[in-house]
Amino acid sequence: MSEETSIRERLLASARCLFARQGYEGTSVRQICEGAGANPALVSYYFGGKEAMFEEVFRSLEMSPALASLLSQPHQAPDEGLRTFIREVIAHRLDNPDISRIIQIEKWTESERSQLIREWSMPIWRNLRTFIEEGGRQGLFRYRSLDTALSCVQALLLNNSSSPYWKDLISYGTEEREALVEDMTRFIFRGLDYDPNRSCP
Repeated sequence: MSEETSIRERLLASARCLFARQGYEGTSVRQICEGAGANPALVSYYFGGKEAMFEEVFRSLEMSPALASLLSQPHQAPDEGLRTFIREVIAHRLDNPDISRIIQIEKWTESERSQLIREWSMPIWRNLRTFIEEGGRQGLFRYRSLDTALSCVQALLLNNSSSPYWKDLISYGTEEREALVEDMTRFIFRGLDYDPNRSCP
């Protein structure tokens, strides 16, 4: 890794950490550079400013091959697609906890940066809707309202129970990842009244 790449990556890592902890508005360029051990002028040099740096935090994220495959080939069996979706979204959330916190902050404050986050995340959530909707059509899932079912599954997948806020109630360690995926999958499929043997209504 070249020195320029190293500095750029350090700036992004510092920004990601501070945006997650303090929010975009509460973070200054000077704080980002102090965290990266870099000259403040380098933010403009590499990114053009703090706003562009925020955008790059999301654009630089890499999806897992399995999640990327879901986006490029959405027409999979709904139950298998949903299982993969649950596993990969949980893995992405656990591997990128700062991103989850940034999304929560920007979403709840309805900031002007929310549109960027929507553009980045909506293709993923549309796939989730497709799996649930198609599963309902095929009789694999049964629910009263597609919107309610989608909202409940989203809430479960986005819930950041590993946040320090919940430390007195919940404690998740990295060694429990597979158990978390298994439990979440079972819970969601039961909530959708999954039955692979049910015929289409």
